[in-house]
Amino acid sequence: MVVAVTVNIIDSLRAFDIVFVMTRGGPFYSSSVMANYMYIQAFHNYRMGYGSAIAVVQFLITFMFIVAYISNILKKEERE
Repeated sequence: MVVAVTVNIIDSLRAFDIVFVMTRGGPFYSSSVMANYMYIQAFHNYRMGYGSAIAVVQFLITFMFIVAYISNILKKEERE
């Protein structure tokens, strides 16, 4: 269960291409994800610094989930 949840969370943070191609964020940003918001802020609103900050936050969130996943796997391997 932990593996499935962690992989789904990481994958949902990378879902820019699907949202951008299908709806571009949808009406009133209803289907927007963090990566789509970053793109809109950086390239449509010309706020490169804010877009970069969003990208760093997204990286840190993804990195936390990856570290939690790897530490969980290593603990399970040590038990066996």
